[in-house]
Amino acid sequence: MTFGLVVAGQLIISVLMENFNIMGAQEHSISFGRIIGMALIVGGVIIMKKY
Repeated sequence: MTFGLVVAGQLIISVLMENFNIMGAQEHSISFGRIIGMALIVGGVIIMKKY
């Protein structure tokens, strides 16, 4: 579960950094696909915790 939380946190932070062009990251807007990807990873962490 810890590994899943680390990956989910890195994904969320990287999407936010790219959206707001923080630290020189190439700017990419948050798209529907990125939101679905983040939701799937967070959902996977929740499922791992439950079972």
